[in-house]
Order: sequence, then C-alpha cells, then structure tokens
Amino acid sequence: MKNRFKKLAGGLKDKLEKGAEVAMEKGSQALEKGKDLAEKGKEFAGETFDKLDEKYKKFKTDETHVIVIFNDTWSDEFDVSGFMVMSKQEYASNYFTPIAEYFKEYDFWEYGFGTNEEFVYESFEDFMRTLTIIEISEKHAEIIKSYFGGDYGIIPKL
Repeated sequence: MKNRFKKLAGGLKDKLEKGAEVAMEKGSQALEKGKDLAEKGKEFAGETFDKLDEKYKKFKTDETHVIVIFNDTWSDEFDVSGFMVMSKQEYASNYFTPIAEYFKEYDFWEYGFGTNEEFVYESFEDFMRTLTIIEISEKHAEIIKSYFGGDYGIIPKL
C-alpha cells in the first residue's frame, strides 16, 4: 500500500512540476505580448497626443490675450469653476505647455482642492475638455483683471 501511495505521490509531483513549467511558459508569453501591446499603445498615444497638441495650440483671432475658463463636476455633487486671464504667450508657455508635457510623461493627473476633494484626469484630452479658451483683447483683459485680478475661483495649475 505504501508503494502505491509513493507511486501516486510521485506521479502527482511530476504532473505539478510539468503544470508549473507550462504555466511559467504561458506567463512569459503573456508578459511579452503585454509588453508589445504597451509599446504599441505608447506609440499610438504619442501620435494621438501630437495631433491633439496641434489642435489646442491654434488660435482663431489676432487678439493678444485669452480667458481660460475651467468647469468640471465633482462626483456628480457640485460644479467647480474658475477662470484666469493671461496673454497668449503666457498661456502657451506657462499653462498649456507644462500640462501637455506632464501628460507625455504620466498617465494621469490628480488635482486636489478643498479639504479632501480631487479631480483625476486620465489624459491630456480629458483635462482639456474642462477648459474653454476665449481670445480677448488686451483692453478686455485689463478690465477683467481690474475687477477680479488675474484669476478667480478654482482653476487647475501644475
């Protein structure tokens, strides 16, 4: 009876070892496929980002300033909004470009506000959909700034 159990245990051990080898091989193959897919995804994301980047860099008028209006809803509970006024140059170099560069390196951006609330943006486009950018004259910019300062409310900044 002992020999029978030893033989059975030995066969079971062989099957477990063989199963482990197969699982390791399949796991390695899946990992390689995952790496390939991730690389292709990065390439696609980069191409898509470059297209988006161009879309948001274009201005429609010759006005010198913009008002950037932020509007988003936090957890379907309340609206959060704000705006800031700046020259097109300031917008391009101090606002748009740093955020665009951030999303080239990271997959998401958590912007905290209030006591413990936060917005999570999973892509550059996801964040940009919360903004309305209106081109205005320098005179209009000065008038808005005289009443509100350079910004008012909540507007995400890096």
